[in-house]
Amino acid sequence: LLALGVERDDAVDGEGRVYELFHEERDFRLEPLGGGPSVAMTSRDLRGKAVLINFWATWCPPCVAEFPMLLGLAAQFPDDLVLLAVSSDRDRAAIDRFFAKLTPEERSTLDQDNVLIVLDEKGSLTFDTFGTALLPETIIVGRDLRMVHKIPGANWQPADLAPFLP
Repeated sequence: LLALGVERDDAVDGEGRVYELFHEERDFRLEPLGGGPSVAMTSRDLRGKAVLINFWATWCPPCVAEFPMLLGLAAQFPDDLVLLAVSSDRDRAAIDRFFAKLTPEERSTLDQDNVLIVLDEKGSLTFDTFGTALLPETIIVGRDLRMVHKIPGANWQPADLAPFLP
């Protein structure tokens, strides 16, 4: 999506090479699923923070299993880490039902400023822009807004991400 400052060739290639994902100081808006006002951001708002871009869906059992770990990381690093969770669900009600099953602590983490949930109903960001083949997939973006690691699947633990996080 050019609105996010991401171009397909600049994103990810599966060979572990580093790419600058937010290469221009572009403005973009995220529409929160909670129905509140949209959030205006620029890539400058993310610089200096690690960003976890997680591609997931409520119908994906490994995605559901890893989601609490992602929320735990966001809760642990509220000032230094942004969780951008991109859902491929086609039904927003499914996401609401999933969130309702989270623990009260996990639900409170969803309200933090560093947790952004994006609905990608058509899959354009997930499958076209980032070329994700299977869910879940997590891309770790460093403080300089360059990709530093890509995790296909949910076979990881928070300690595995320690070298890449604040």
